[in-house]
Amino acid sequence: MASGRLRPGPPLVRGTGLRPAHGVARRLVPLLLLVVAPLVLLGWLAVHTVREQVEQSGRIEEYQLVGPRGPACLRMVIVVDISGSMLDFAVPRDRALERLFTWLSANLRTEDELAVVDFAAEAATRVPATDYRAARLPGPTGAADGNDTLLLPPIAEVARLGATDCDVELMFISDALITDLPATANDGRRLLTTAGVHGIHLLVPGEDMEISDQWQVAFPAAPPIRFDGDDADDTALALGRAVAAVTGQRLERRPEPRTT
Repeated sequence: MASGRLRPGPPLVRGTGLRPAHGVARRLVPLLLLVVAPLVLLGWLAVHTVREQVEQSGRIEEYQLVGPRGPACLRMVIVVDISGSMLDFAVPRDRALERLFTWLSANLRTEDELAVVDFAAEAATRVPATDYRAARLPGPTGAADGNDTLLLPPIAEVARLGATDCDVELMFISDALITDLPATANDGRRLLTTAGVHGIHLLVPGEDMEISDQWQVAFPAAPPIRFDGDDADDTALALGRAVAAVTGQRLERRPEPRTT
């Protein structure tokens, strides 16, 4: 039998037993950074976005485009959905467009062009591609409405505006309840290329307004840009932000005039 004494165990050697706590901590720090850093970045982006949205309130006349532009001139075509589902927004929308014409005179180049095309079941050109400084915004054309709102008529109308060396950018003001949207992104790209269109953008006059899922399928690079369609100021600012995105510039509030 054992004598009752405890036998001493083998001596602890380096590398056995519990590892020092600071070694574990060293391994955890990079993992924590991988988890925490993206969360901090997302939080900063959210705050920055909210702050930017708060700052970008007021009248379009209080803002200007800032920053360099590329060499290409711009033909901007505002494609206005005048179907029945958009009638409630017609008055603030057209007030915003009138002010936008004046604002663009101070913020675009002399070689840039502006056009307005109305559409529903059919399409008609309200303002042909022209020097926007000489253009005036007439009332809606009264393009025929019907059971369906269609994309092909305004695209054909844009193609009929004539050849240009400028980048053609379409600004749709619509709820995208369009029945003949392309079936795939490739089909959407082909449609725009055939019409000589460089880019397409969708401005939706309502934060909670549902739009067709097919729009995002057809034009994945043109997610909806939402704004308050009941407010002419917010409508004009949404168009101003879209113009800034196209030119690669920033929409910034004008400096306050100095008082003496």
